Amino acid sequence: MPYEITYWRHRNREVDYVVRAGDALWAIEVKSGRPGTGSGLETFRREYPEAQTMVIGSGGWALEAFFADNPRDVFRA
Repeated sequence: MPYEITYWRHRNREVDYVVRAGDALWAIEVKSGRPGTGSGLETFRREYPEAQTMVIGSGGWALEAFFADNPRDVFRA
């Protein structure tokens, strides 16, 4: 199944990566500074409640662990 990778922006809110495979949808926020969920991710979640969300980096999934995993295991449709 092909994956589509984009970003999302609404006014001053944004999500770094949006991954879609069929009906499955993920929103990914990459953090390099202070931990916490960005308001863009929260706004996206309200607009697309079916989406799975994840934070990579500070306060979320460790960057090294994310890149060590197989993307097909992470993004199962």
